Amino acid sequence: MALLFLSLAGATSARAEGTDLDSALPRNVISLEPAAFFYGGMEIDGERYFLSHRLSLVLALGGQGAAEGNYSSWSISTGAAVRFWLEVLQLPFNHHAGGPFVAGRVDGAFDELTDQLNGARAGSIELAGSLRAGYRFVFLHHIEVTPEAGIALTMDIAGNPLIAGSPRLSWVYGGTIGCLF
Repeated sequence: MALLFLSLAGATSARAEGTDLDSALPRNVISLEPAAFFYGGMEIDGERYFLSHRLSLVLALGGQGAAEGNYSSWSISTGAAVRFWLEVLQLPFNHHAGGPFVAGRVDGAFDELTDQLNGARAGSIELAGSLRAGYRFVFLHHIEVTPEAGIALTMDIAGNPLIAGSPRLSWVYGGTIGCLF
């Protein structure tokens, strides 16, 4: 993974002499969420800046296999976020490609749990919407670290779509490490 980041860090965006600052900044980000590895999963995010780096769209795809013992499980998830980048509290080394943001995000996941002894299976769908705030730190013009936290409203739908679980509020937190290009 370190080799991936080092090789991507060498990538540069096209920079023409005499253009404005926005055209010289990286417009894309590919990142991983390191916390997912601790839970037997992986999440990869792709992000694209718009409107002079004031707005960005994030698309996420993840998977996990976490059950142990007599059970097996797998999950697949997807998400999308819109980030609004604030022009306050900019650190000098961020080079206008990072800083604070607020975001709205929607996520969906499908989970399946299998009892290995008798083959019984149970599945559920989880839908969530969240409001988040975070800060992107940019190092060496291309390496990003982005912690974020917020609050989510989540609802589980059992294997039967006519039976819905109760919505619940929860804190969400996490972060990504990746490369701008």
